[in-house]
Amino acid sequence: MDTSHLDRLTRSVARLLDRRRGLQGLLALGAVPLGVTLLANPDDGEAGKKCKPDCGECQQCKKGKCRKTNSGKKKCKKGKFKPQDDGTTCSTGTCQAGVCQAAPPSCTGLKPTVTSATQGLQEAIDAAETGDTLTLCAGTWNLTSTVTIGKNLTLVGAGVSATRLDGSNAVRVLQITAGTTVTLQDLTVTKGNAVDDGGGIQNLGTLTLRDVSVTDSTATTGSGGGVYNLDGTLTLQTGSSVMGNTATIGGGVTNLNATMTMEAGSSVSNNTATDRGGGIINGAATLTLEDGSQVTGNIATNTGGGIQNELGGVVNIESITIATANTPDNCAGEAVTPPANCVG
Repeated sequence: MDTSHLDRLTRSVARLLDRRRGLQGLLALGAVPLGVTLLANPDDGEAGKKCKPDCGECQQCKKGKCRKTNSGKKKCKKGKFKPQDDGTTCSTGTCQAGVCQAAPPSCTGLKPTVTSATQGLQEAIDAAETGDTLTLCAGTWNLTSTVTIGKNLTLVGAGVSATRLDGSNAVRVLQITAGTTVTLQDLTVTKGNAVDDGGGIQNLGTLTLRDVSVTDSTATTGSGGGVYNLDGTLTLQTGSSVMGNTATIGGGVTNLNATMTMEAGSSVSNNTATDRGGGIINGAATLTLEDGSQVTGNIATNTGGGIQNELGGVVNIESITIATANTPDNCAGEAVTPPANCVG
């Protein structure tokens, strides 16, 4: 390399060092030259991109995306997180670990300030529009007061063994008011208790049970341990059962001045009356048992182990095998049509 080339290289290096010192001086004064972007850390390289609304407690934002993280929380180790349902409803998505996840089915639901399942379910019902469907997440709803439904609604649970409306042996679980049409689906009504009538459900409207169990409820001194159907219409569809309930009369169901239909695949079983009508008492009403429904294993202290019919009620039974194994008899009281289908 000759002298002229060495001089040019030395001058270039000097100019570069001068520019670097100038840039450092500007940074020290808090100024940033135009065209220069300072990166706080490598993860902010795509700062213009926004993360998803919530990466969740087991993820963190990296380069504009939610990514797994190994946090100090035991449930987040190795980026794994198994959500648990806790028995609330969601405005959208499904309820998992108290958080509404963005996934179907959609729910109409609770405000974040709701502090109890009772308050929450009643709030959701009161806030719903007539004709809405409320989806209840899996879990046991420990109710401390009766939930009243006073408008046309459908309540859908996560499954008969998954969503449980529990009266804790202290309160009637559901009250359906007159003039309303209500469908309950894929849930259990259990451990209701009423001093008078309808331990599990008292229905004065039009009520359909679809894949629903009404269990272990009591009308302490009254009628209809499981369901008290007064001046209403009650339909038990396939997969629905009323079982293990207790009352003075109508251990399972009281159908009074009303209409009740049991469709194929429904059952009233293992209920108890301390007087009459272990399974069903039908008074001044119409009771229809379709082929494939069952009234079985019910007990009454006096008469009508399976069905007690009185006050001019009409009982229509479509199969000779429907009312069986009830104690002390399958049917008692006034005649049914045809009577041979309900003889103890």
